[in-house]
Amino acid sequence: MQHPKTRTRTTHIIADDQGHLLPNQKTAPGDCPWGNYVGTWDLPCHLYGYKVYNPCARSKEGMEYLQHKKELVDAAIELAKANKSESVKKRFGEAMKS
Repeated sequence: MQHPKTRTRTTHIIADDQGHLLPNQKTAPGDCPWGNYVGTWDLPCHLYGYKVYNPCARSKEGMEYLQHKKELVDAAIELAKANKSESVKKRFGEAMKS
């Protein structure tokens, strides 16, 4: 039995103890350096999974309905990501004005 090789790279620290980014980090004005995480509060109530594309025992109308719902949910998730990004940019702009 072979074991996977250990990683030899070290962890790169990008923030200090207070959570502030270190000066050498690449950031664009208004971008969130931690990524555009969308939490469960930002997601729709029901997520349609991979089963949407399984046509087994479904009518054509049922498949179209589920695929349309999945497209709407995917669009809502993308919108939530965009809104988070825009709100970060807005807060950054307001902070720069003050």
